[in-house]
Amino acid sequence: MRDSKLSNKSTRGFSVHGSIRSVAALVAATLVGTGLVAAAMGSPTQGAAGLTPPCSPRVLVVDLSSADRGPEFSNLGLQIVEAAAASAVVCGDNLSVYGVSGGGEVSTIVTSDDLARFTPIGPDAQVRATRFGAGQRAALDRLITARLAAAYRTGDPSVTSLAAMYEVAAQQSTSHSDDVFVTTGVNSDQVVNLNQPLRVGEGSQLAKKVRVAHVSARQVVEVGIAQVDSSIPPPSAQWSEEILSFNEALCKASGVASCRLYDIASVSEVLGS
Repeated sequence: MRDSKLSNKSTRGFSVHGSIRSVAALVAATLVGTGLVAAAMGSPTQGAAGLTPPCSPRVLVVDLSSADRGPEFSNLGLQIVEAAAASAVVCGDNLSVYGVSGGGEVSTIVTSDDLARFTPIGPDAQVRATRFGAGQRAALDRLITARLAAAYRTGDPSVTSLAAMYEVAAQQSTSHSDDVFVTTGVNSDQVVNLNQPLRVGEGSQLAKKVRVAHVSARQVVEVGIAQVDSSIPPPSAQWSEEILSFNEALCKASGVASCRLYDIASVSEVLGS
């Protein structure tokens, strides 16, 4: 996987982060037959004030359709969904996870109804966390792994639509939700094709061609930006930076108050407040 060197900067309330780290450090065990990897997670909480990740209603949108997606990208997506689901179970928060594939086909991966049968009885998150045992966590992870593996088999992998991801977020978000996009950010459809050499400034210019829906979420976090198969060289020297600029411009156009963009980040960075 290529590590894009994203600069740390803030523009009009938009925080852009480039956390470069080894994905292998996040990986614990390969799940045979799915091509996905499960992260080693500790207890979802260490007391009510120490929830990891913190309690929050969330909407997760997973990009299923990047033809150049490396396995690390899929692995990180699984880790994020599993951690968000565990948090929702313990906290009693709403969680919806959707996959978007070629041309805007939407797959429902996880809903709050799915998680209800895993939620322990207890008056608060601290008590529920102590009752959310390893067996329940393993069963939840198996459900998520199966759902994600099935979703990755849908749609046309040669087509990626960022506008479709924003449309899902716009339909499902509230002003209190945190939205997470797991995406390489490499739009490739009839409107804009970023799978080509990009000149300086071209990313933000091409973003003007894409119409994105208004997102009312508290924040949008995007992770995986410009992370593609390492066997494929970047189309141009500044390609990764232009992919970042393209996605930053789309996030701004969505009207969301806060946006954090990462190439690679830990689960706690992505799901933290």
